[in-house]
Amino acid sequence: MFTENGHFIYIPDIWKHRAAELWQERVFRLLLDEMKINETVVANMRTWRHSGFSVDNSVKIEKGDQAGMQRLVEYIARCPFSLARMVKLTSDGKILYRAAHPN
Repeated sequence: MFTENGHFIYIPDIWKHRAAELWQERVFRLLLDEMKINETVVANMRTWRHSGFSVDNSVKIEKGDQAGMQRLVEYIARCPFSLARMVKLTSDGKILYRAAHPN
């Protein structure tokens, strides 16, 4: 985890769930402040079984590992869903998305 001034803080496995909770709260606050979502959406998302928020500290990048850093940046910047699975935009403004395993 990085602090606001850019210092890295290692998070032990036992703190991963708490770190995910803190991250989730900061993302919610950012989206609320930018008026991208509202409190109803946040309340709904809090009920989800799989929130979409997680923390993984299993990958370690050594100092000076530019290729490793590049891979991490590309992973973080990737689109979280497949644009190829977006089927169409409906007349009422909804996007149809084809899931990998429809249930």
